[in-house]
Amino acid sequence: HKKRLNFPPNPSLNAYEIDNDLDFLMNEAKKQNVEIDEDVMMEYHASNRRRKRRVTRKEINYKELEVSQEDLKEIREVCKKIGMELFDRALTVRLYGFNEHIEVYQDIFYWINNCDKTERNKKITALKTNKLRDIQVKLRSTGNVGVKLEMQHGIKQKLNY
Repeated sequence: HKKRLNFPPNPSLNAYEIDNDLDFLMNEAKKQNVEIDEDVMMEYHASNRRRKRRVTRKEINYKELEVSQEDLKEIREVCKKIGMELFDRALTVRLYGFNEHIEVYQDIFYWINNCDKTERNKKITALKTNKLRDIQVKLRSTGNVGVKLEMQHGIKQKLNY
């Protein structure tokens, strides 16, 4: 018995997200013997042919990012004050726990300037995995992404020197 899958792709997703979703759905459809409409199959094959290459560091244009120029200026000031290098990639990654990149840097700045080691460690321990992931990228700390204890340990090491 074959199941029928018939829905249009969500137009609000970017091309990369659509490609990932289509790959996942096509693999699941194969496993479950799902019958797929011809137009969906054509879109899937077309997206495989036009996959975009990754943007290199040299090609990053800060004006195209979701970070405003005001936020970028503040992020640079925060990094300078705490002696942290601002990595280009840190502003191009997707955020999972914070709404904006500036919020991550503001939290790090607050912890370094207003919390002692014990208080800072308590705040880091209380964070959810998504926020830890965002902070880990900004700090370039050790630990596997998605493994809460490893991310906490890496962030604590980085912030406590």
